[in-house]
Amino acid sequence: MATEKQIAANRLNALKSTGPRTAVGKANSSRNHTLTGLFARDLVLQAIEDPAEFNELLAGLLADFPPSNTHQHILVTRYARQLWLAQRIARIEFSATQAQLDEAMHSFWGNQPLPDDPAEQHEIGGRTLAETWNADNTQGRNLARVQVHSALLERQISRTLRELRLEFPKNVNSNIEADLAA
Repeated sequence: MATEKQIAANRLNALKSTGPRTAVGKANSSRNHTLTGLFARDLVLQAIEDPAEFNELLAGLLADFPPSNTHQHILVTRYARQLWLAQRIARIEFSATQAQLDEAMHSFWGNQPLPDDPAEQHEIGGRTLAETWNADNTQGRNLARVQVHSALLERQISRTLRELRLEFPKNVNSNIEADLAA
């Protein structure tokens, strides 16, 4: 249990920690949750994604699965959102892997040019991959976290496709079967 002195010190510290006060600081703080965009308030991250591309994806899916009621429309929209996020996760995974590989290569090989011998290049590549794997396991496990999100999203996509299969008539189910096979 905290003493009266500790409680008083906590209260004084709390007065100093009031969060951002300026409009710029508040705007920056509001984007703290957008580190990966997986939990962003807005689906399309306008700084790095084109809203027209999402609208094109949604329009294509609505054409493939023409909804006849609100529930079906929600299912198709959910499917579009999930596919959009899956594409983002793939970009995050590629970028994180590439950054870690670049760092590992620089750590292992420095700035010197790669040797001409393919066997030596293969050896350096293997060591770089191992270094990347070890760094990810001992540090932030960024790749592992991205892969967990990817697996969760894939399960959500499968569940949505099962729901779409139940909701849409047989002539539309061929689109779902093609998507499941892909």
